[in-house]
Amino acid sequence: MLYALIIIFPAAQTSLSQTDIAQLNTKLDQDRIYLLQLLDSSEKNIQSIQQLQLSQRTLDNTDTQTLEQIRYQFNTLLDHLIALDLLINDYRSFYQISIFDHKEEHQQAFLIGYSAYITKYKLTFDFLKEVNNNKYIETVLNEKSNQLDQSFVYYYLKKRLNYPKNIIMLNAGKTYLHYTTLPPQTHPDYIYLKDNSRTKYYQLLNDVDYSFTLGRKSLADLFEKNTMESWMPVQTKVANYMGDTRLTARHENFISLEQAQQLSTLLKPGDILIQRRNWYISNAGQPGYWTHAAIYTGTLDEIDTYFQDTAPPLFNTSFKEYIHQHYPQLYLDHQKLHHEKYQFRTIEAIGEGVVLESIEESGRADSLAVLRPKLTKQEKLNALLIAFNNYGKPYDFNFDFSTDDTVVCSELVYKAYLPNTQTKGVHYNLTYMAGRPIVTPNDMIKAFDTEYNTPEQQLDLVIYLEANEYTQTAQEKDVTALRTSWQKPKFSVQLLYQETFEQQTKQQKKELAIVTYFNKLFNPELNTFSLILSSKLFLLPFFLLICGIIYFIDRKNARKIIFILVLAIILNLFIAQILIKETTSIVGYERLRPYLIDPQIEPIGHPYTDSSFPSIHTTLTVTLSAILFYFYRKTIFVSIPILILIGFSRLHNGMHYPTDIIVGIIFGIILAITSLKLAQHLLKQKKIKKYF
Repeated sequence: MLYALIIIFPAAQTSLSQTDIAQLNTKLDQDRIYLLQLLDSSEKNIQSIQQLQLSQRTLDNTDTQTLEQIRYQFNTLLDHLIALDLLINDYRSFYQISIFDHKEEHQQAFLIGYSAYITKYKLTFDFLKEVNNNKYIETVLNEKSNQLDQSFVYYYLKKRLNYPKNIIMLNAGKTYLHYTTLPPQTHPDYIYLKDNSRTKYYQLLNDVDYSFTLGRKSLADLFEKNTMESWMPVQTKVANYMGDTRLTARHENFISLEQAQQLSTLLKPGDILIQRRNWYISNAGQPGYWTHAAIYTGTLDEIDTYFQDTAPPLFNTSFKEYIHQHYPQLYLDHQKLHHEKYQFRTIEAIGEGVVLESIEESGRADSLAVLRPKLTKQEKLNALLIAFNNYGKPYDFNFDFSTDDTVVCSELVYKAYLPNTQTKGVHYNLTYMAGRPIVTPNDMIKAFDTEYNTPEQQLDLVIYLEANEYTQTAQEKDVTALRTSWQKPKFSVQLLYQETFEQQTKQQKKELAIVTYFNKLFNPELNTFSLILSSKLFLLPFFLLICGIIYFIDRKNARKIIFILVLAIILNLFIAQILIKETTSIVGYERLRPYLIDPQIEPIGHPYTDSSFPSIHTTLTVTLSAILFYFYRKTIFVSIPILILIGFSRLHNGMHYPTDIIVGIIFGIILAITSLKLAQHLLKQKKIKKYF
């Protein structure tokens, strides 16, 4: 009962409880519209997946093109799950909005959160049903995903479907939905969300038999994967939010205000800014690492000065005056101050539409690359005029370059520099997403990489500032670093987990510092020794050696002692590995391995990705050592050095925190006592006693 209450009513404070009512209503409106878009696009996604007939696919009937389609649709599915999870994370605490003071907002927040939850669950369920345990497709989907830079993504989705907390949330939400009575003036969208959620619930209920089939299969897969020790969670507990709203603990981007202001001394009108900001929900729908593009204009005076030799022959007036005459609103807005203190210097398409931004705002991303087209001033002038023609247009949430009435960020850049009879421009090859032509910011960096140092090179690098998650800064890097940046995964591991480096407590940071210290004690011999201590190739022969010694020196009690040791190993695997590790995973409090949190820590040996808590190596070593000490006191002189070396190896390899090892010692002692007590009971049974 307590577990259910914790799941349904998390105690954590969210932005919902800390937002005034006006801002809350704005947020609800934005998220309602965004959720409806997700419902529509996710439905189209699953329809496209159904056309692929995944359950019937084999190696013989699946060509390369079809495989790419399967991977593309799977990545699109992951995008939807990530986006839905972000909404779920934000609205889990809907109950913190008072139902007495703000009943309407309370109900709307619940409907958004529950609709996102049941849509995510049903989307996952429908996809798994399409695969229908097809081993070939499961193998394909468990390959390393560029989307998340991890393996076993599909396995994780399957594993999580029947977690108890999901069943609790689905049914608790359905009960609350039943008693949610919407007033007559309710927006039709909320009525639709309520009806849609109810429909999805009963569709899932009708498929309950298949759900149990998946549950049984996922348990079998879980046992198999625990043996292989190679599964990767995908649960997105990334602290970010759509548009400009952030949920992350940090409020500043990595590029500092000083760095952004220095950019204005380097940049020239017509320069292209390619950007990335971590922790934003919009990243979920963007293919690739780079997520935003803008054009640098400079101030009106800077534009006028830069084009003073170009504009008068064309317009018989200055460029500034030409803008005044032909773009009066742009001219007026350009003279205002951003946040009442910064001059506008860029034009870009964001959620609010095509707008002007200051370099202090636009330039303060996490990563930023500035590229300069190898064009004449007149060609750059023409590009700026095309961009100005789009000023004020709404943002294109459909991401379709074939339309001109709405504009997406990279579309503004693409069309401004599109080659025509007046300019050679900058050419980009269109790609297609869901049948729509598009060029993404990531495509632009990829094109720069492809063309670099060739006669086809169209752009020069002005500056590249690269985000460093560990130092929380952006550092200037060279062109080589930029050329490979488009290959980076969309989400780093730090962004996919609840515990990121910036969210660590002081105690955890101290532990990370200890792990870092031991990890940096690098030399080939030490690494080899540490790997041997951590390897099953050491533990198994070492255990057999112990059994052999016991049998040789104490044949009278050897069988009984070996029986207790084997029993202890079984208890370790069951209690420590399955009950403890999997329970923390189910509840959602997985503890990330140190090397996944801190980029300075280099994993040595197999890069385990399951929860680090507790150290199973330590638990098992202590359990066996304690049992041997119970029978042979002198073994302590061997056991303690081995335990110290095992603990050192776990820190040196970057796999565990000191507290993982300490708790492992405590669990080991408890399991040793449990094993001895259980063995005493079993050895009294006649069916077992006769063998000893």
